[in-house]
Amino acid sequence: MKKPALILLTLMLTFSTLWGGAVAMGVTQIPHEDPTKAENHYSLSLPLLNYANAISLMACRNYSEAGDLIQQLESSHANLPEEVQFVMSRFNDLAADLTERLDRLDVVLDECEILLSQNEMDATPRKIVEARGLVAEIGSLIGNVNTAMDELILQTAPFISAREAASVQASEARLRESMGKLAQLEDWYKDLLENMESEAGKKETLTATTLTLQTRSSRAWVGESLSVWGNLIAEGVPLAERAVSLHISNSQIATVNTGRDGYYSTWLTLPYWYDVDEVKVHAFYYPEGEDSDRFSATSSEGINIAVMFHPTSVQIEAPSKMLPGLPSEIRGKVNSRGKISGRNVQALLDEDPLFQISTDDDGYFSRDIMIGEEIAHGEHSITFSVAPDNESRSAGTITVSSLDILKAKPVVTLRPPGTIFLPAKLEPTGKIFPPLSSIARIKIEGEVHSSLPLNEAQAMLEVAGASSTSFVNGGEFSVEMEVPFSFSRVGLQEIKLRLVPAEPWQLPSECTTEVLIINLAYLLVLVVVLAGVGVEMIMHRPHGLYERKDKLPSYVEEPHEPLREEVIWLPEAVPIAKENRGVILKAYYSAVAWIQKIYGILLGPQMTLRDFLNQVSSSHSRFAGVLTRLTGLAEKALYSQHAQGEDEASLAQDLSAQIKKQGSEEQKT
Repeated sequence: MKKPALILLTLMLTFSTLWGGAVAMGVTQIPHEDPTKAENHYSLSLPLLNYANAISLMACRNYSEAGDLIQQLESSHANLPEEVQFVMSRFNDLAADLTERLDRLDVVLDECEILLSQNEMDATPRKIVEARGLVAEIGSLIGNVNTAMDELILQTAPFISAREAASVQASEARLRESMGKLAQLEDWYKDLLENMESEAGKKETLTATTLTLQTRSSRAWVGESLSVWGNLIAEGVPLAERAVSLHISNSQIATVNTGRDGYYSTWLTLPYWYDVDEVKVHAFYYPEGEDSDRFSATSSEGINIAVMFHPTSVQIEAPSKMLPGLPSEIRGKVNSRGKISGRNVQALLDEDPLFQISTDDDGYFSRDIMIGEEIAHGEHSITFSVAPDNESRSAGTITVSSLDILKAKPVVTLRPPGTIFLPAKLEPTGKIFPPLSSIARIKIEGEVHSSLPLNEAQAMLEVAGASSTSFVNGGEFSVEMEVPFSFSRVGLQEIKLRLVPAEPWQLPSECTTEVLIINLAYLLVLVVVLAGVGVEMIMHRPHGLYERKDKLPSYVEEPHEPLREEVIWLPEAVPIAKENRGVILKAYYSAVAWIQKIYGILLGPQMTLRDFLNQVSSSHSRFAGVLTRLTGLAEKALYSQHAQGEDEASLAQDLSAQIKKQGSEEQKT
């Protein structure tokens, strides 16, 4: 009877201390795990496969996606071994340079092709020289990438686990295959360049042409037409019925044919470009049909034309601060020497449309707006844009105003009662079972302060698992709620009040505090149990407890069990005699057994070899260097796939002997 009572008392005291909270218990030590059987913290097959995909994209001339992939891979080396990180970063840099050169070569060869098709023999040779230099650079880079690939594969070999060996081998094969396709692409570019050089050589004998361009005006309004004219001749002979293209700032505007005397004339309409002050007009001739084998392309000298239009500005009157949910007025005026009435004004809040309006006859506009409650508080911007009016040759304009959205976070202070007693009162339930219920009505007072108006905010109060909802205004408030009886409600309990304002300019807020709950029923049960335990102990007290102590008690020494030698725990390994691996492990086991026997430091089943090393080094630093080297040899013997040499076995024996020798000398001193 005595033992069950003591057990019950212990349980009650434990629950009274921890009641109301949940304690999550877990393993406090990481069990030892064989690295060859565990998942690596990094993967070597994945980066190799990704680089194979990047090289494959290059071989398909998809340089944009290849460059993006290589840029992403640049930041994926952090978790790899340092030896692999270095060579992989080098490979990444070379691949990025190669992608950039290939992309540029593709562009230059396209330009060469266009120039050759248009017989632009003045610009074609320069582009061919540039392409030839890029081809040479690409050939050198491909060789460097191949060398870096071989070095990368060599450096990753010692870190490949048995589980990943097959996938790494497949990734390496894919990478080499992609490099082979890249070499084929290099040959394709060389052949293409040779063909272009050959075609350019044939077209060097084409007859040169000359094209002129003239106009009467050096300035014009947007939308205005300009009269232009000129001549097209080849070695002094007019070229009749040839098409001449007219361009304004690299944009083709018109095409006109020459007459019998090689003369052409037309009207050019200046585009409605309000973002430039000057444009340049050119004339171009590109041979077509039979002329492609007879004449070279040519262009005229450019003519600069000043662009004229009516500038526009807008003045804005807008509040710099706004409250969500409250209306505000924005006013403005459009100013221009052109048209100001009926001008279209658009406003964007950040990047979202806010409103659109037209100006009145005097250029004024006004709009009432209300910002929604979903907007975040803080800095925002309103962009006002006035559309151009081509009819009056009036430019558009854009202006940006800053806007600060204000939202206040109410400050809540709680004043709970000092103590809550449960159960407080019994009330009939009107049911057969349970016939009675026990509740405690509590009143919690507090204050709410906010820099902005606050009314009818929803206050959600939570105490010991019970909750109540009411509405409060700014200033002092009081909230009443009922707390039902429960054995789980005991000790310090958290009181949380969450405030959800109704106004959109207010932010949600919460406040927490604690209150002491005394559970009378729980205490009554505890007292009854303690009383029972006390009675039980008195009833079974030892004889002679209150007798006179006339003589000293005699003590009889009980025999002790002999101490059992602790068994060393090490990862499962069956060392084979005369093998280097077995010699190394035997030396390590011998050293650990000696340390355990002399110093009582145990290698437990949840400790790794490194954990044991750290524990020994922290208390006996003189062994740190020797034991570190011996631990490294033991780990290599346990988990490495490579065979150990005789020099390593001999070194392990020497290190084990040194540990025993140093410890023996210390014991003597």
